[in-house]
Amino acid sequence: MNKFFFILIVLIWAPQIQAVRFQPIVQPIGMAEKIVVRGFKGRLQIVPTETETLKIEAETKGDPRGWTFTARNVQNHWEILVKGSSEQEDFEQLREGKNLPHFEIKVTAPQRPMEIYWNEGDVMVENWQSDLSTQITKGTFLSRKGKGRYKVQMIDGTVDFAEHQGAIDVQTFTGKLKLVKTKGDLTVNNHSASLLLSEHEGPIRIQNHSGSARLTDVKGRARVKNIAGVFRLTKYSGNFDGDFEKGSLVANFESLQSFKVNSEEAAVTLNAPKDSGALVSLRSEKGNLWGPPTLRKVKRGRWTEKKGRLRGEEQGNIKIISKYGDIVLK
Repeated sequence: MNKFFFILIVLIWAPQIQAVRFQPIVQPIGMAEKIVVRGFKGRLQIVPTETETLKIEAETKGDPRGWTFTARNVQNHWEILVKGSSEQEDFEQLREGKNLPHFEIKVTAPQRPMEIYWNEGDVMVENWQSDLSTQITKGTFLSRKGKGRYKVQMIDGTVDFAEHQGAIDVQTFTGKLKLVKTKGDLTVNNHSASLLLSEHEGPIRIQNHSGSARLTDVKGRARVKNIAGVFRLTKYSGNFDGDFEKGSLVANFESLQSFKVNSEEAAVTLNAPKDSGALVSLRSEKGNLWGPPTLRKVKRGRWTEKKGRLRGEEQGNIKIISKYGDIVLK
């Protein structure tokens, strides 16, 4: 038997992976106060409806090996659940990271607060206008045109928001975090994911370990605590208050009300608006100071300070203190 004929036989007799489609579940949502979705691997799509009917469509790729999905009314909420033959089996397979079937689920539901627990895969939400909480180990969370209070926890993957109105609370470890055209309170707790925030309006709180961050066309009050990340602000308007240990900060302001930064080793560069007449204090123990010639230099023990006021008409306040890092004001 020649080699080509052997390969052809293998291809003919190899088991084909086919989709197994389950019978849709359609139920009135009744008095349920929230919806809970639990899954292990695959894709989840959330679609709002104006009716009071809950509809769940699901399919799995290949042999589900005893796994299935179900929906049940538990006390004051609906629970949509992917499960195996036993909870012990579910835990062991999840821990080993193998033999987990891929489920694709579409949940069409009236607007209720929702909780999602998803181990691996993609979660997509569009036009959902109620509170939502999501925990994902690895994968992608995609939200479009949402309203309400959203909370997302992602260990490894991408979190992507666009055109959201309402509070957002995101915790990320590695991967990417992108928010575009958002409005409302924003809280970010990040280890080493990259952050892009564009066209945001509202208060911001960021705790960052070593991720990079780029904030563009942002309006509001920001409070940042940074360990070793690299930050860049472009077309920023409002107030900025930061504590930086290492890394760097480059800030370009369109409208500056207050800029206060305490730095251990991070270099800080601020491009103030041309019309700014802010009161300025730049101080460092071992770093270099650069600023407009209108600032006067003062030596206070181990510290060197440059202080004064910029020549523009707009009021504001700039205060930058760095122990070892350089400070540049333009």
